[in-house]
Amino acid sequence: MKNQSGKVVLKKHGDYKQYYTEKGKKGQADKQHEYLFKNPMDESRFFAKRIEQRIGATKIPVRSVIIFPEHAEITWDGTPENEIPIIHRKQLIQTLKEENEKNERVLSDDQIDELYHLLADESIELEKNS
Repeated sequence: MKNQSGKVVLKKHGDYKQYYTEKGKKGQADKQHEYLFKNPMDESRFFAKRIEQRIGATKIPVRSVIIFPEHAEITWDGTPENEIPIIHRKQLIQTLKEENEKNERVLSDDQIDELYHLLADESIELEKNS
């Protein structure tokens, strides 16, 4: 899960860009900021390999999903990546169910809901406080 907000420009390779506007104080102009952050798809691939190593031969498929807060404006620089879903938090449960249905059914709906809350509750709190 990512916590970037504002406009986030995604691309298949290389760092991502995040843009956000800082409201100017009374009488001052707004300031536009740009930050680079590591490509979450690269991080996700690395993380998935580590999980696969940890769970070993359990035959549970590992799928990556990159999640941004609701208030992040996600755009692509070039062709969108289809290998790893990049979504907003509110799309997570539906995406997990869709991914689960594409493959041999491994998780029940209750397990998907439980995983969602394990992963999303912290991000929901972060969104409330930002």
